[in-house]
Amino acid sequence: MTLRDVLVPALQAVFPDRGLRVSDLPDPVVTFPAVCPEVGDVQIYDDGDEATVFIEWISHNHVNPYDEDMSDNERYRWITDNVIEYLTALFSDQVFLWSIDKGRGGGGWSWPFDGIIPSDTPESADTFVWSHRIG
Repeated sequence: MTLRDVLVPALQAVFPDRGLRVSDLPDPVVTFPAVCPEVGDVQIYDDGDEATVFIEWISHNHVNPYDEDMSDNERYRWITDNVIEYLTALFSDQVFLWSIDKGRGGGGWSWPFDGIIPSDTPESADTFVWSHRIG
């Protein structure tokens, strides 16, 4: 069993109406199409011991428990649960996103987002939530 074997069915069950596309390796395992083109698609990769969640024009996030005592099945379940938690917040506009020059000049995110742009956001950054530009 691989991370992909656990992650894909869980994402299909939790997000059936998000336009999820499943790909063969080495492509992203799963892609969710962008709601806001300036943010871009969400692509999720199975990197074996972790998942990498890319927000196309923003940044990426490594999801890994960093616990060598976990079995593979425990690790895959932990990663899957954490990816679902992050995506649930992202798709609910509860993750603040920023980028400079579509991520080429830097980008990042913070969570939870309460509607107030964090003070450490670069002044020249474009700011977003999943569904739209803010600020």
